Amino acid sequence: MGCGPVKVARARGHIRVAVNRVLENQSSIVLVLVWLAAAGAHAAPCPPSARLDGDPALIESIARALAARGVSTDTRVECPSPHVELRRRDDQIEVIVVDGERRGARLLPDEERAVTWIESWARSDISRPLLEGHEIDTAPEPVPQPQPQPERAPLPAPAPIIIHAPPPAAVAGRAELGVGVDGSLWIGGSLRGGLHLGPLDAGLALRVAGSPTVNVLDVTYSRVDVELLVTAGVPFHVGRATVTVSAGFGVGWLAGRYVDDRHDGETSEGGLRAEVEIALAAPIAHGLSLETTLGVSALLPPPVQQQVKLERGDPPDEPLDEILPAAPPVIVRAAIGVRWSSP
Repeated sequence: MGCGPVKVARARGHIRVAVNRVLENQSSIVLVLVWLAAAGAHAAPCPPSARLDGDPALIESIARALAARGVSTDTRVECPSPHVELRRRDDQIEVIVVDGERRGARLLPDEERAVTWIESWARSDISRPLLEGHEIDTAPEPVPQPQPQPERAPLPAPAPIIIHAPPPAAVAGRAELGVGVDGSLWIGGSLRGGLHLGPLDAGLALRVAGSPTVNVLDVTYSRVDVELLVTAGVPFHVGRATVTVSAGFGVGWLAGRYVDDRHDGETSEGGLRAEVEIALAAPIAHGLSLETTLGVSALLPPPVQQQVKLERGDPPDEPLDEILPAAPPVIVRAAIGVRWSSP
């Protein structure tokens, strides 16, 4: 019976110790729960926000627009947010944003663009990827190897542009000396003019030549030949000089005059004329050339002898038929002159 109170006292001590342990464990649990709640609240992401300052009218309208886009302007939120200064500049809006060490300023034409620019600062999901660093691939880019190109046919040459200029003209004057196949001497000159048409020189030639007076049976006899020819030639350039081989064809008129003591008469004969010549022209001045030629002329058909009646004796006898020499059928001529050519 004497042991009863001791056991009760011991039981009470054990209960008190157990209660204290339970209370200590509950306090620890509460502290842990409070710490977890604070850590969770701290770890929760902050919503996009901005602190507006400046023109009250701008603050009100821009705050409504930002709220419609999910950007808070509530200054009671304990989250880091950029500070925005709003001012009116005439018909534009000046926006100054300070976010930590970053700072920016813009003059924007309307509120919508101001709201968009402020939102780009407030939203870290927009601005952070742009500001974060990225690894740069420093490996050298492969050098492309040249690919064999298929052979291409050469482009055709462009058609030449041909400018048709007026054909150059030429005029020449010559002094001529000729010798007939009968030994007669012919002295005269010629005047020529023409155009350069493609590879040919075409023109006209006028020649006047006379044979000096000869005595035949005591009769003085002289002759003059006039010719008009159409000529064509082919020029060749040899250095600065020009060599032209040409031919001519036309008509002529041969007139003769005979005189003796008692008679004074004339003869005439017409026919065709032909010539072949070679000319060498050497330039001596601008447009002027010294020209020398060598050619052969032919009278077609060959001239015939002229028969005239002459009276002889004193008193006069009956008229006698006298034969005057015919003009030579072929004459070899050499000439020298001056030639002018247009540019």
